[in-house]
Amino acid sequence: MGGHVTVTEAAQARVEGVMVAVTCVLVVSCCLLVLRYLRQRHKYWQQRGVPCPPAPLLVGHTLSRMGLTRPFTEFFDELYYDYNGRDLCGFYDFLKPSLFVGNPQLIKNILVQDFHNFADRRTFDLAKVSPVANDMLTNARGSHWRRVRSAVSPAFTKTRTRRLYPLLLQRAKHLIRMVHSAQHDSPTPILAPTPAREDPTGSITGNAGDLEDAARTTSTTARDKNVSTTARTASTTHATTATQEESQDLHHTTISMPHAPQADTGTDADTPRTQNSHTATHTLPPHTQHTQHTHAHTTDLARRKTDAHKLATQTHADTHTSSPARRRNTITDERERKQGETSEYLKGKDGIEARRVCGRYTMDAIASCAFGLECESLDKEAALFPIMAAKVFQLSPSRALRIMLLAICPRAAELACAAGIQFTSEEFQFFMRVSKHALASRRASHTPRGDFMDMLLEASADSKQGLSDDTLAAQTILFLLAGYDNTANTLAMSLHLLAHHAAVRARLRREVARALLRSEGQLTYDQITELPYLDAVVSETLRLYPAAPVIERVCTAAYRLGDVEVPVGTAVIMPVWSLHRDPAHWPRPQTFTPERFLDDARKTHTPFTYLPFGDGPRACVGIRFAQVAVKAGLVTLLSGADILPNPASPYPAVLDPRILTLQPKGGLYINFKPTPLPVLLRGEMEEHPPVSPQDVAVTEDLQRLLSECHSDE
Repeated sequence: MGGHVTVTEAAQARVEGVMVAVTCVLVVSCCLLVLRYLRQRHKYWQQRGVPCPPAPLLVGHTLSRMGLTRPFTEFFDELYYDYNGRDLCGFYDFLKPSLFVGNPQLIKNILVQDFHNFADRRTFDLAKVSPVANDMLTNARGSHWRRVRSAVSPAFTKTRTRRLYPLLLQRAKHLIRMVHSAQHDSPTPILAPTPAREDPTGSITGNAGDLEDAARTTSTTARDKNVSTTARTASTTHATTATQEESQDLHHTTISMPHAPQADTGTDADTPRTQNSHTATHTLPPHTQHTQHTHAHTTDLARRKTDAHKLATQTHADTHTSSPARRRNTITDERERKQGETSEYLKGKDGIEARRVCGRYTMDAIASCAFGLECESLDKEAALFPIMAAKVFQLSPSRALRIMLLAICPRAAELACAAGIQFTSEEFQFFMRVSKHALASRRASHTPRGDFMDMLLEASADSKQGLSDDTLAAQTILFLLAGYDNTANTLAMSLHLLAHHAAVRARLRREVARALLRSEGQLTYDQITELPYLDAVVSETLRLYPAAPVIERVCTAAYRLGDVEVPVGTAVIMPVWSLHRDPAHWPRPQTFTPERFLDDARKTHTPFTYLPFGDGPRACVGIRFAQVAVKAGLVTLLSGADILPNPASPYPAVLDPRILTLQPKGGLYINFKPTPLPVLLRGEMEEHPPVSPQDVAVTEDLQRLLSECHSDE
């Protein structure tokens, strides 16, 4: 009996051993089959003779493309130069084959000639996880995109952008005042185009219409100190009182014209003249002659500040109600930690952090143009708008995981959303509430304000099919966020490049000064957009740091791209970053050379090698607004202060790989030295005399205009 039991146990052990062995064989076989399947999926381009870098299992090149394992620009350059990306090559988003196209002719076909085959941008279907985000013009697809585009495009025409220009200049005035406040050790009144009102012809009239040799204007110095003090304490001052003081300031200003700079003054070039400097003083019309206008200006500005406060209070309260306690405490602590004087948060590392300041300038400008609100980003360090907007573009690990889940398994993302996992960030929800609240308030008030929201409502009403409130709110959020990031980054990078290129800065300042003298200090929209060297500087900045480092499209109809068959649904990437820095298209591509974009040189460019805002029907609709916002900021700062490099931010700027746009790592510090414009011109003419024929002509005309001002005195 005992022997029988022993035999039975031995048989069972043998059976179990066989089962374990079979199980191991099956598991290993399944793993090998899965491995073979994954490798086979990553042989798609190899089998078709298309160059492609080796792809890690399962994830493909997704992590590199998103900048999670290395800077995404480094990955694009590797494809472009090492894997035939100058023509076309392949890569993989997880297991899905995608194309990388750097051939300008093929890019032209995709964006323009055969646009109907690539009508959609590569994006996720967010209809069930974030309907408002899905309605944005950049995310909309097919017929829905065409309907939204037809309603939104009219809001960005030249005529309507001109209507927003006065609002931009008002923010630019505030920007230079904040810069002076941050460098207020010995502030000096500086020329800045600071509009007070718009006349029927579209020109802006204001208190700084002339070049001031202001070292001698004691009363004006005191006024500017008061203005700076008012700005620094705006957060604790009633809105109506603040705007009344500003209106009085606009109408009680002495405008002085300077002497023409002499070849040999016998003094240091950087020292303002204090003797033998006569000025012709012109006082603007008395305040009493503009009582009605001032009252309207005061009432409107006070209303807009009050509306902004209500919106911020309401949306912030909603955030506290709907968000976890941990996030509420984080935002509250951050706001309390950052409270302080304007000069304290602008300054750092013995300079001004340009990216931060420019972001707050563009946020103020766009909030004013989009919502008709004064969000006071330049006055208050704890203003919610710029804090929330900055967080939208940060790629946290949790956000990266949600994006990958949407890409790998959209159905799982929908189930996760239904289970309570949010695929729209708290910051995006903040702007969504702001947009909807502003839209409801605008309709209830029946008071047109001439801003983007009015234009959008008007364009939507004029279109064949009106847009829903969610769709209108989505376009407003897009205008706010995209305009904030791209415009601020372009302006900050322009300042950084000018700080490190003194000769370019001198030439641009001469052009700006001549334009201001020709127009008696009143630069209109048409005048600022027709300055050739200013346009060249902005264009060269966008070549080095394009607003969109890549352009993405999806094949919507079977297409043959060169010798490659492109199936429907294939994503196509066009590397703007690499195209803009290719020596085959741009001699000495790493150098900052605005002359590339002057008339004669511009004609030599290879078509479709310069695409900072894309091209074709799906190009950025806000190009015109973004460019004029950057130009207004540059003109104001150049005419109000010298722009100097800061050791904390070396050249060239180091980009942050954690952010999906081309932003500098660790901030972008610049030294601003408030100096009268005549002193700057005189010093720069000696240190950086004109060389090119165009600059010589500008300089001669500038000297003539300055001499005429001197003779009139």
